[in-house]
Amino acid sequence: DAAELSLLALKRALGLSTQEEITIADDVNSLLASSGGLNATPGSANARPDYKLEQAQQQVNRLQFEKFEKSWMPSVQLYANLSANYLSNDLGEMARNQWHPFSYIGAKVSVPLFDGFARNRAAQEYRLGLKLNEINMQRIERDYSYENAAASQSFKNAQTSLRNAQASKTLAEEVLAVDRKRYALGTLLPSELNRSEQLLKDAESNVMQCLYNFLLADLNL
Repeated sequence: DAAELSLLALKRALGLSTQEEITIADDVNSLLASSGGLNATPGSANARPDYKLEQAQQQVNRLQFEKFEKSWMPSVQLYANLSANYLSNDLGEMARNQWHPFSYIGAKVSVPLFDGFARNRAAQEYRLGLKLNEINMQRIERDYSYENAAASQSFKNAQTSLRNAQASKTLAEEVLAVDRKRYALGTLLPSELNRSEQLLKDAESNVMQCLYNFLLADLNL
């Protein structure tokens, strides 16, 4: 039947053998019961990996921009050394600690004069990088806002369709129950009873399709 064919398709998608048993964790009744309590919850564009990447790149560009902006300032470097040298051809003196102390201390002052405007070009490049990062983050926020709004609306529509399908199924069950009583009393033709049974089957199939669409919309959201 259709259930067996669906299980075979699932095994093929999962790369399982046809003899392997599959236990379905969820059942339709529990899914239908839980669907009414699910709500669309808004998220944030800040959590997206591409947004975080732009933020990290923006921080790098900002640090590089500040570096080149301040590279015209004079710099002072202090250095010192304290060591001992061995100055002899006689390696035996090494064991007698014949070492000569050696130390020095100094300072190095660098004053930039002219770099051919390389600093300005580099600073301008990172300044443009900062603007590009800002534009990209704004684009990601707009894209996220649109995608979130579309997914939320699809979720609400699927939830409404599922509720309507469940109501139609309940109504079809009630109509079939009445028609079976009328058929038992001889006041209903067999063709009309068959039509009521078919309407219930169609309603059940519609519930399954709406449930699938709802679960997919919830996953997308």
